[in-house]
Amino acid sequence: MTPQQMMRRIRLMTKDWSFDRVSLGFPGTMQAIGGYDGGRMLFLDFGTALGAVSILDSKVYPMELGHLPFSKRGQIQSYVGGDALTRLGSTRWSKNALQIISHLSRILDAHYVIVGGGNAAHLRSMPRHVRVTPPDLAFIGGFRAWKRSPGAEL
Repeated sequence: MTPQQMMRRIRLMTKDWSFDRVSLGFPGTMQAIGGYDGGRMLFLDFGTALGAVSILDSKVYPMELGHLPFSKRGQIQSYVGGDALTRLGSTRWSKNALQIISHLSRILDAHYVIVGGGNAAHLRSMPRHVRVTPPDLAFIGGFRAWKRSPGAEL
């Protein structure tokens, strides 16, 4: 099913509903929008798995980067997800996470990276272009998204 087909089906299924906004996606999207300062940003949510959002010139792109390969033995989320933190310990987990942040920010040509999620506190010695953000940025992101008119910048 294409995105256009999906939207047609959603519109048909909800034709009798009364609403002015619909939000789809994971909560990290709102946190990413809350921390967005313009340009090309990558948001990585280190929690149970790896959530990711890229914002490019005010356009939001949620991504499933945790399923990308990290080594011959597994996907990214196998090395930085919640289970990996328990299995590997904080020091090794942090080293993996910093390596993944470096790779993904270069691949996606991000000007800066924002990290969040329950396990972000375990990250050590962050590069200059990376900052850890509190979860309450999701509220700011929600307000920004709510006030934004179609086609307006974040």
